[in-house]
Amino acid sequence: MKTGTRCAVGAALVASLTIGVIADAAPAREAAAGHRRGMIGERLASLGLTDEQKAKLKEVLKAHQPAVRPLVEKLVAERRALQDLIHTGKADESAVRAQAGKIAAVEADLAVERAKIAAELRPVLSEGQIKKLQHLKGEFRDRVDEFRARVAKRFSE
Repeated sequence: MKTGTRCAVGAALVASLTIGVIADAAPAREAAAGHRRGMIGERLASLGLTDEQKAKLKEVLKAHQPAVRPLVEKLVAERRALQDLIHTGKADESAVRAQAGKIAAVEADLAVERAKIAAELRPVLSEGQIKKLQHLKGEFRDRVDEFRARVAKRFSE
């Protein structure tokens, strides 16, 4: 499996396991992606999944890969197109809104896929594992909020 595919599957797994709450599908640089994969592995290990659960998770994700992979690739392409448009210096509001609308449509399709995956994965997990995921989701949100506060502080200085 290629690195990009592994990253996409890993991202889909985390998003699905947290029942679609983690919605940031923005592409990251390779170094950050490698670090994130390590974090994902640590989080999954903390759930104490059985071999049977791991096999079922892989089965579900593999079944959804044909639908998810092209959407992730399209999302990356559309985000890059928006970045390119913005940085041309010639972008007008309607062009930017049109491109942002394309991104929103792909993100909606990905959200539907995450919901389908989550519906198949939830029954595989125990109540304790689901509670642990909810806790991890809260920790993730806290880290995002802390990051946003640091960025806001830098811009206000």
